[in-house]
Amino acid sequence: MSMNIDTMNVNDVHGLSSCDAPSSLDWRLKGAVTNVKDQETCGSCWTFSAVGAVEGLNAIVTGKLINFSEQEVLDCELSGGCNMGWVNKAFNWIIRNKGIASTNDYAYTGNKGACKASQLYRLKIIGF
Repeated sequence: MSMNIDTMNVNDVHGLSSCDAPSSLDWRLKGAVTNVKDQETCGSCWTFSAVGAVEGLNAIVTGKLINFSEQEVLDCELSGGCNMGWVNKAFNWIIRNKGIASTNDYAYTGNKGACKASQLYRLKIIGF
């Protein structure tokens, strides 16, 4: 199934069933949240929001919490930049890219730069 976050609806999600969910859950205690990050003056909150969600999803599914690269999304998702961008387009870019680099491999600079995605090893994201 090819996913597009812009057109996805609840019928596209498979394997869900009703459950007794807790009234609250601290995902930090479950190891699914990275440390606080700073977008600096770029205004790239849309990349941090999307990448944070993907980091959490990956940690929940694999048990490995990895810092993924907001900079890769900022540089490579062509409709966004500093002070503008869309979370759904960031998700779609990660899906089309078939993964995302780690922050260690593609560090945050706080400025939109040239896309280096094709030059890097991408971590495959479970569920995308």
